[in-house]
Amino acid sequence: MNEKLYKAAAVRSGYLSKYHRYKMQYWDKFDYTILSRNCMYYKKKGKFQKGSWNDIIISADTETSKGHEISDDPQVNHVVAWTISIRMFHINICTIYGTKPS
Repeated sequence: MNEKLYKAAAVRSGYLSKYHRYKMQYWDKFDYTILSRNCMYYKKKGKFQKGSWNDIIISADTETSKGHEISDDPQVNHVVAWTISIRMFHINICTIYGTKPS
C-alpha cells in the first residue's frame, strides 16, 4: 500500500514541478482547485477519518496598525494586511494576500 502512495506522490510532485508556477495573487483571484486536485488523502480500513498523506505547509502573516484617533485610552490593533503561503510536495505553490479581514 505504501509503495502505491509513494508512486502516486511522485507522479503528482513531478506534475506540479513541471507544470505549476509559483503565484502571488490576491485571495479572490487564486484558483483553489489546485489544492483539491493535488493534495493526497488516504483512508484506513475501519476508520472514518481522512488523513493527509502529504503534509501541506501553510504559513500566515498579518500586518497590524493602531487607530489614528487621539485619545488617552490605549488603541487596539487592527489587521490591515495579511498573507498566506502554501507549500506542497516541497514546492512553493502560492502566496495569497488580502487587506483587512474579509
